Amino acid sequence: MSAAGVGRAQYQGEEQHDCTQALSLFSRPFLAAISWYRNRISPLSAPRCKYYPTCSQYAYTAIERFGAWRGLALAGLRLLRCQPWSTGGIDDVPMKFSLCYRFRWSKAHEEPRLEPLAATEPAPTALVGPRVASGKETI
Repeated sequence: MSAAGVGRAQYQGEEQHDCTQALSLFSRPFLAAISWYRNRISPLSAPRCKYYPTCSQYAYTAIERFGAWRGLALAGLRLLRCQPWSTGGIDDVPMKFSLCYRFRWSKAHEEPRLEPLAATEPAPTALVGPRVASGKETI
């Protein structure tokens, strides 16, 4: 068996829906447009988003995670939720795609978080704990 065959057998049957997946050519223009908006237009106005992450960051992450069509669908639903009567709060992109992930009956349902998803991930081991240099504790 060749080395390529061993590599394929290792990943056979696994779904890849993470951000390390290569982006399609169709997703790149949307990501570029969101980046352009975040760098050129967004700094000109005061921050006023009631959700975390912001709608542009939500759309960027959704497109990275699920591709252009599914990411744009999730971003569109997020924009529809952003209205004067919503309470806002933490609204992370779901880990598993579903347009109904906010409903309890959905297989992709996730309970609302009190902390952002990025804050719940473990910190790298090199940065955890105080540093000890020459017998003194430094932070």
